Formats: sequence, structure tokens, C-alpha cells
Amino acid sequence: MPAARTVETHYGFLEKSPQNLSFALVGAQWGIPRFRNKWSDEMSDTTEPAQADPCLFVSPSRKDILRVLMWDALFCFAQFWRKPLGKVGGGLRPLAQRAGPGVNMKPKNHAVPRSAITFNAQAFLDTAGVARKVTEYHRNESIYSQGDTAETVMYIQKGGVKLSVVNGSGKEAVVAMYGPTDFFGEGCMAGQTLRMGTTTAVTPTTLLVIQKEELLRVLHLEHQLSDHFIAYMLAHNIRVEEDLIDQLFNSSEKRLARTLLLLARYGKQEQPDRILPKVSQETLASMVGTTRSRVNFFMNKFRKLGFIEYNGRIRINKSLLTVVLHE
Repeated sequence: MPAARTVETHYGFLEKSPQNLSFALVGAQWGIPRFRNKWSDEMSDTTEPAQADPCLFVSPSRKDILRVLMWDALFCFAQFWRKPLGKVGGGLRPLAQRAGPGVNMKPKNHAVPRSAITFNAQAFLDTAGVARKVTEYHRNESIYSQGDTAETVMYIQKGGVKLSVVNGSGKEAVVAMYGPTDFFGEGCMAGQTLRMGTTTAVTPTTLLVIQKEELLRVLHLEHQLSDHFIAYMLAHNIRVEEDLIDQLFNSSEKRLARTLLLLARYGKQEQPDRILPKVSQETLASMVGTTRSRVNFFMNKFRKLGFIEYNGRIRINKSLLTVVLHE
């Protein structure tokens, strides 16, 4: 087709389908430089003047044709700039196909696969990191108080912690004693907004303080830590049930013997801590649910029978188990 007829019918060609628009855009993007060079070569080699086509009204110049092609490209861009180029009528090929064979346009991903990274739950609990910190407390130092905002969970790396509750009249009761590898303060994960008790370090204590959101995130992602945490919570639930049964059915003497064994970590470690952290008879009486005088009476009895050694600090012997096991 002659050049001028191409100019005259070009917009009708574009209006037929979006695919023609795509072809026009591709032609404007890749064909203009080639068209300009080829036209220049042909014009330089032609010695005879160009003859007009009798069916044409106007014989366009080279600049007119180039100007029309440029306007076509701008028109297509203005109409379809909001659409991905690969979706305009399916006429544009991806850049990787236009680049030719042997060219890999895919970005290289140097990230280490998640399956290749081994998560160590104990290392997570022994070190500080994002949204978790290691904090040290002195003996008798308060960790948090009853009524404080509950936003963190604590893990004991070293030492011991006492959990106590005070009623409206000011009477205090020791609810639990925690030792190494124990969690406490986990009530915030179950919806508690305020602390239900007061925690105090009974010995120099090192804690890992974890933000609630961080612990929930890691528990969802890392099954090793979630298994460890669930196992602890199940054991803790069993312990609470045993404490309730002990309080309801056992004598104060047997309750005191069981409390001393639990403080020595019997049943939790292969080598229990036979020497207890320094704990007063008032604290023991609060844990057992009896008076200090009764605790003093039974402590003297246990010492005479060789179950314990009591001289400022309490040393537990295995023979104390006979008091708990005896019906």
C-alpha cells in the first residue's frame, strides 16, 4: 500500500481491535528507528523523483509519516497507560521473549529456604532478641505487682520466683513457687489485661521477658517452641489439680512434706536441688495453708527423723518421700 494511503487509513485500522493498538504501539516503539534508517537509505539511493499515486490527494513527506507514527504511539500510551503492557489485547510480548533466546530475565533469589534454617527453642529462651530481653532481679525484689498491666510472659533462666495474692483485707497467700525453666505471667495470652498476683524473686533471679505478641507469633511459626510450651502448660495444669487434691484431702504434715519436695524440684530433674532457696516459715505456712507454729512443729519432727537438715537453710533428703507416700 502506498505511504499516503497508510496515513489516511491508519486510524481506522487502530479502531478495529485493541490488538491492532498493541501492534501500533510495538511498531512505534521498535519500528520508528528502523523505518527512519531504511527511509534515509532508500532516499539517498534514489536519483529519480518520487511519482505520485493517481488515487492520492496528497503526497506526504518523510517527516509527515514519522510524525503520524509518533502521534500513534503517544495516543496508544495515553489510552492504555493504566493497563499492564502484557494485557493490552495480548499483542505485547514479555520483555524476556523480546530479549531473545539465552537471556534469563528472572531475578535471582539468594534467600535461604526456611526449611534449611533449624530453630532451637532452648536457644530462643536463653538469649535476648526482638521483643524479648534478659533481666536480673535481686532477692526479695518485686517483678510485677497485683493490678499491673499484663503485657509480657516471663521465663526463668536462673533463680526462683514467688507468686502471692492479697485479698481485700490485706491478707497475703502464696499461690505458687517457680524455678528454673518455668514460665509465669502467661495469663495475658488468655485475655487477662491485669496481673492477678504479685511476683517476687526469692533468690537472685535471671528472667527472659517476652512480649505477648512476639511469643504468640513465634508459637504459631515454630512447632518446636509451641510443643515445649504446651508440654509445660499441661504439666502446670496437672500440678494445679494435684495441689487442689492435696489441700482438700491431705493433712498439714503431708502437705508440708510435699511442698518441700516440690521446692527441691523432685520429679522435675534427674538430680534435684537438695538445698532449698532461703524461704521463711511464714512463706511455707502460707503455701501449705496452715499456721507458722504448725510448720515449726513439723519441721522439727522432720529434722529429728532425718528427713531434712535444717540449720538456716533447708537440705532435703530422699527419705522425706516416705511421708508423702505413706497412707
